[in-house]
Amino acid sequence: MRTTTEIFAVAVILLSLVIQPSLRTSAAPATYCALVQTGAGATGSSPQQPYHNQPPSAPLPKTLDPSQFSADPTTYVAYSVAREVPEILYQVPCACPCGLREHHQSLYDCFRTEHGHDCDACKKEAVFCFEAQKKGMTVLAIREAIQGFQWTKINLEEYAKNYLSDHKATPAQ
Repeated sequence: MRTTTEIFAVAVILLSLVIQPSLRTSAAPATYCALVQTGAGATGSSPQQPYHNQPPSAPLPKTLDPSQFSADPTTYVAYSVAREVPEILYQVPCACPCGLREHHQSLYDCFRTEHGHDCDACKKEAVFCFEAQKKGMTVLAIREAIQGFQWTKINLEEYAKNYLSDHKATPAQ
């Protein structure tokens, strides 16, 4: 259950986006993303977080090329793993408010745009989905884990370091 403080903070941020459209490109969404990343007291996702209930009916377009984010290892790795599991990302919600703000329909959309570059919540979710799929989790189990904020346990910097080492890659490659 969300605390009163969390609910109030989210309400203030969302209300500020409605009242002051210029905030849509400022720190308010990033503040919300940071708030959501903690998962403090949360038991699930908001009904406003869209996702697709079924796999895509046709091949999905590729996510953005990770090499364009070579200056940021965590972003490079997030876009790299997102490119490996687009069908899973298509079927799970994004924990940040991009569904409302940017009309995203699932986590997949965050990596078809540059949104994933600026949002650690999206990066952590993509890494979580990639790792969960490697462990053989079903999409339903992954979605439930995402909605249960299991992705908040991901340490992006540590994961990126290990991923790059394991793949003998650097973001500049």
